[in-house]
Amino acid sequence: MFGQLYAMQKKYNEAIKAFAEDVYFSSIEYGPQDVRTSLGFYNLSKVFEALNETEKSLACSSQVVEIWLQTLKPMFMHADSSLATEPYDFSTVVNVSVPLGLSQLREVSDMLQDICSQRSEANSPQHQVAGTQLVLGMVTALLGDLKAAYKQLDAVSQYYKGADPEKAAIITVILRRLLATTSRLRRNTTKRVDVNS
Repeated sequence: MFGQLYAMQKKYNEAIKAFAEDVYFSSIEYGPQDVRTSLGFYNLSKVFEALNETEKSLACSSQVVEIWLQTLKPMFMHADSSLATEPYDFSTVVNVSVPLGLSQLREVSDMLQDICSQRSEANSPQHQVAGTQLVLGMVTALLGDLKAAYKQLDAVSQYYKGADPEKAAIITVILRRLLATTSRLRRNTTKRVDVNS
């Protein structure tokens, strides 16, 4: 809270100290790779961005993306990948595995969109932009916007096919689940419309 106040007042050294303490205490309470720690890293990134310290800003935002990737990857991959063509209830993943509510998850989506923009503007290497888009696609699926998630992940899958087979495999499983789920939803909607006709 004080970090935000200091940042708004352009007291950047105080803001850095406050956000660093936030990361430290969140790491002690939840662990350094917990999603609740990622907000402190994001806030540090924004302060460094305001100071035109691009490398430090990108390093902090990389921590955010990595924390979310390591958290979301097992959630999406926990089921047998041979079942990837079965419908999948993405909303249950949030309730079971992420210690955040949907409104907080929407804020995470905004945060990841901001990091995507920041990385694009900084001419970051393509793998960093693609990594952020991968995590953003996963969060979008958790929020229930399956069509947008499919579009985001399908676009980023083209990059990973040649660059990172492990991430390409993750995306393939998620895309199959998204297709199966949206197909099921479409069939259920069509059945409801036919019954009411």
